[in-house]
Amino acid sequence: MANFTDKTWVIGEIAGEGLSVGTFHSPALKMTERFIMRDADNIDYEFTVTDPATWDTPWKAAVPLKRTPDPVFEYACHEGNYGMVNILRAKRLEESKARGGTQ
Repeated sequence: MANFTDKTWVIGEIAGEGLSVGTFHSPALKMTERFIMRDADNIDYEFTVTDPATWDTPWKAAVPLKRTPDPVFEYACHEGNYGMVNILRAKRLEESKARGGTQ
């Protein structure tokens, strides 16, 4: 990905401290994403960030993704997110009834 501006920033965490920190980057920022199929149930999502005006060397991150039998919805545009509260409420009610609860 390219076409970043200098009006956004990258947020990270101070290792082991749980503190969020951010740094602005330059418009030269580029991000390269990779999806690597490890097996039928596992994908690694990796990305490399390069911005010579901000960091001395490129940096990487990786997130392992595991197949789920449940449907996956993109949060950002799922029914404008208006229905999400009721979808979750209905599921919790269904789970409660399955456990013998009334609400």
